[in-house]
Amino acid sequence: MEDEHVFARFFGALKRKWLWALLALVGVALVVVGGTLTGEKKTAAQTAVSEEDRTESYRRALEAEIAEMVRALDGVGQARAMVTLSEGERITYSGSRVAGSELPQVCGVAVLCEGGADPAVQAEIVRLLTALFPIGAHRVYVGPLA
Repeated sequence: MEDEHVFARFFGALKRKWLWALLALVGVALVVVGGTLTGEKKTAAQTAVSEEDRTESYRRALEAEIAEMVRALDGVGQARAMVTLSEGERITYSGSRVAGSELPQVCGVAVLCEGGADPAVQAEIVRLLTALFPIGAHRVYVGPLA
């Protein structure tokens, strides 16, 4: 009878040790899994900043390409360009995954260049920019570079 009591106490203590060990393993697993899940997700502020950076980089790249194209025209020397965009980059989601993104549209372009006071040069630059972007001539300004 006493032997049964010793075995019961031994196995009872063993069950408690296994329970604590199992709880400890579950806790470690939750910490590891929780850390990787939160590491992958960005906050709304971080997402907005990265979208803003991409939009700004896109705008600067457009300005540089426009200035380069305008400088290649006959009668134009140095050139600077400024682009206005409709809004930031649009990102579409499918569930929690990014399904696609759409770059902002060009709303207007201003070009200042050497030779920009010449009406023939102005007309050529306006023709170039309206051919490149879906904007009307009223959305393009061309002027002399001071």
